[in-house]
Amino acid sequence: MLKELQESDIFRDYFLVGGTSLALQMGHRRSDDIDLFTQNEIDKEMIGAFLFDNYKGKVLVINSQSIIYQVKINDIKVDFVKHPYNLVEPVKENDDIRYLGKKDIAAMKLRAIENSGNRAKDFVDIYYLLKEISLENMFDYYRKKYSAADINSVKRSLGYFDDVPDESWEEVRIIKNKPTVNKIKKTIIDKIIEYDKKYLYK
Repeated sequence: MLKELQESDIFRDYFLVGGTSLALQMGHRRSDDIDLFTQNEIDKEMIGAFLFDNYKGKVLVINSQSIIYQVKINDIKVDFVKHPYNLVEPVKENDDIRYLGKKDIAAMKLRAIENSGNRAKDFVDIYYLLKEISLENMFDYYRKKYSAADINSVKRSLGYFDDVPDESWEEVRIIKNKPTVNKIKKTIIDKIIEYDKKYLYK
């Protein structure tokens, strides 16, 4: 379905983001949702007409607002979202799939945690990203993407796990070498402490 959508001219300015984009690059967990973001306006009427024409009887509209058009197609959640923020690096393409790379995804995951902080999968993704990207660089990408000078709020949110329900951790489908929840939390906290020692306690 993802390739079918991206092959259409309607979605030529859309790129895959989120956990599915990261899972395609890292292979760390399963993710079925399709998050297609654009920096431009969303033409909901055109998108709806395309979907109902190509997936007759299989489309359920969940949410329709100015910056998001959310549907289910064959029980797969698909989000079309206007996200008018900077790109940390150019949009990537592989096997006819356009997607954002790890730098942008890292910044967006930090933003998601700052805004809600109740989804275990966001913390899991950060845990795996930390294997390849330092927390210092993640904060730099966050600043660049969202033109944010201060990262104190996102740093506090990153080290706070109390809003994540137990079942949310259980729902994350890690493919192999699954870490414990405590290991995920400890790794993130340790990285925050390392960052603070470097920049706050010089």
